[in-house]
Amino acid sequence: MNSRTLGTMLVAAMIGMAAPPASAQEPANAYKPERIEATAPEYPRKAYRDEVEGHVDLELTIGTDGRVEDVAILDAEPRQVFERAAIRAAMRWRYRPPSEDGITEPVKDKVRLSFKIELYR
Repeated sequence: MNSRTLGTMLVAAMIGMAAPPASAQEPANAYKPERIEATAPEYPRKAYRDEVEGHVDLELTIGTDGRVEDVAILDAEPRQVFERAAIRAAMRWRYRPPSEDGITEPVKDKVRLSFKIELYR
């Protein structure tokens, strides 16, 4: 499997599990983050070699231009293994600009990035 195919599979897996369900209190016309460009995170070498798997939950701040402005770590398992790779990847993502829906301030998105050895082989 070439790296392009692998990257496509990883991005598809990330996008499929990215957004939690909308809350019942959210207005029907609220902006729903739509990722239009996503870079798969690199698997940390030591974790890959040691066959460590895990996940990182992130909260992203998306600017009105669709670029990720800030990334906050909500949870990581195991801790201090995948966080750096997750942040680096998320900072390269692009979203459909909230400004297209008339939003004039940054919005948030929550995502979980899963690190599974089988996806990187």
